[in-house]
This record gives sequence, C-alpha cells and structure tokens, in this order.
Amino acid sequence: MIFPQAKDPQDKAAGIRAHRQGAHRNPYGLRVALVVALSVWSSACAPTEPTTAVGGGQPTQVESNPLPKAQVDTGSAYLDPTKPLPDTIQLVFGVYKTDKATELYRMFLPVLEAVQVDLSNRLDLDIGIELRIFGTYEEGLQALVENQVDFVRFGPTSYVLAKDLEPSVQLLAKESKKGKGTFKGVICVKQDSSYQTLEDLRGSRFAFGNMDSTIGRYLAQNELLNAGIFARDLQEHTYLAQHDMVAKAVSLGDYDAGALKESTYEKVNSDSVLRKLHSFDNITKPWVASSTLHPELVAGLKETLLQSNDPIALASLKITGFLGAQDDDYQPVRSAMKRVLAEFDTELAPTNPKPAAK
Repeated sequence: MIFPQAKDPQDKAAGIRAHRQGAHRNPYGLRVALVVALSVWSSACAPTEPTTAVGGGQPTQVESNPLPKAQVDTGSAYLDPTKPLPDTIQLVFGVYKTDKATELYRMFLPVLEAVQVDLSNRLDLDIGIELRIFGTYEEGLQALVENQVDFVRFGPTSYVLAKDLEPSVQLLAKESKKGKGTFKGVICVKQDSSYQTLEDLRGSRFAFGNMDSTIGRYLAQNELLNAGIFARDLQEHTYLAQHDMVAKAVSLGDYDAGALKESTYEKVNSDSVLRKLHSFDNITKPWVASSTLHPELVAGLKETLLQSNDPIALASLKITGFLGAQDDDYQPVRSAMKRVLAEFDTELAPTNPKPAAK
C-alpha cells in the first residue's frame, strides 16, 4: 500500500486525506471552474454547467434522451454492465491542472474529438465526451476512484495512487513517444553554476515540482537518494505547482537546482540560462477508466486509442500514438514512491551540509 492507513480503509476520500496529510499538505483545493462539452449533438464547445465558457459558446443542449444532471455528474457509473448500452451516452473525461486551463483545452480538444468520432462509429452509438478539468492532482484522483468521471489521463504517480485506493480501475493505454513508452525528466541548474554531479547538490537549495508529480517529486527524489542525498542534506527545498515554475525559480537564482520534465526544460530554455545536470527515465502517461465503466466502452476505448493515427490530434498532446499498458509497466514508479515516502523526507537537521555552489 502506498497510502497511509485511514481509519476506515473503505473510505477513499479518507485515504486521499491520509496521504496528503502525510505529505504535510491540505487535502483539497478549489476546483477550476471549467467544463467543456464535446457533443455529437452540437458543434458548439461550451460547458454543461453554469461555469466559464471557453471560446464563447452557449451551453450544449442535448436534444434527445437527455441524461439527468446527477447521472452526468457521476459519469456513466449508472450503466449496468450486464445490459446492452443505450443508444445515446455522455462520457466524462477528466484531467487535472498542470498548465493553464485554456492551454489544456487547446491540448485535449482535438484528441477528444477524434476519440469521440471513432468510438461512436466503432460502437454504432451516439457518444458525447465532456472534458472536466480539476484544479489539483488530488481532486482528479478523488474523481476517478469515486466514479465521478469515466476515464482520465493521469501521470504515473496518480495512476499508482488510484490503483492503490481502487484496485478495479482499468488501464486503457499509455502514450507513445516515437514508439517508446518512456520519456525523460531532468534535474537542472544554472548554466554558470559549479555543480557537476548530483552528489554536488548536498547543501543546495532545491525546487521540486508538485508534491504529487512523478518527475517533479518522486523520481527526482529517488535519484537524489541514489546519490546519497536526503531532504536533511539540502539547505532548503520547496514544492512548486508546475514544471515551468521550477525552471523559472532556478533561472532566477531563487533555487540552485530543480526537477522538471525534459520537454518543459527545452521549451523554456531557449536562451540557455539553464543546464542539464542529470536526466532519468519516466513511464509515459496512462489513460485510465473508472472501475464502473461498461465493459463494451472499456474495450472500445482501448481499440480507439491503440489505433489512433490522427496526426493533428496526436500532435496536440505531443505524442505519436498509444501503446498497450499493463500495471507492471508502472512498478518502477510504485517502487520509487514507496522508497521516497519511507526514506527521503525526515525531520532531522541537515548533516554537515557544505555551502551551496553559486
């Protein structure tokens, strides 16, 4: 188990709270007020709730067989897996906020439109997909394990935590980067710093990413542990919400080193202010179905994703396709998380840290 034990092991929300409290964080933040509907019944892109519309559209009106709001809000958990699917289905796709909401909308709209069209044709049904953006990692996690969404795109850490809380969540596929199921994370420093190895970071000021980030926290801290560096050996460390914030903090000299995904590092480092000190592998992001999603929809989504070949849709997510996924693919992340939670952050004072290099 990754999560600390809650008093009621069946209480998924309590499990999330126990994990967050163990990480010295408040359990929940406010949800981003953005819901985008992609519907086969309307070409308008607009929210299905009274929230801020993206692109100035009007709320989508479902003309035939409208779903009761309570059922839409909880995904398609109401679909009986022993019965045939209805002709009209509204699915809810969830993602947590890693960039500005408008940027996420731009990224996911093309691929979700492609998924919607292919899945509708594949199953010979009228299927709509609603994009729901959550303000924090933990809100997205809670939505999946409590079946408030039908399928999600998560980072590896969030998948591992979801699987820990609800073993019946179902892997659909993982993203492909030029045929590979891995991509890079980096630990960077300023170009003119004297740091040359991870071991040199003892006594430094380190900026990690979000506390639930696979690269920004768990894998980076595992790399530091491999170099014999614990939290107590750093002069100072902090957690920043997004990868670009880490890059900015290091480039401004607020911190000596930071961990972020390689694609963000390359995007923000056009002026070569930063330098890679170390890089490491991460597993690509999984797409995951809720534990209650109808088996026909699960099978259809798997086929749709694995056969995706729309270059515009895939390019919007900076991927080249999807690969089959097994739970064991994420065992390296699971092992790193367990090690980091057990070993990295102790309450001990720094052990003779050397002055940070400038």
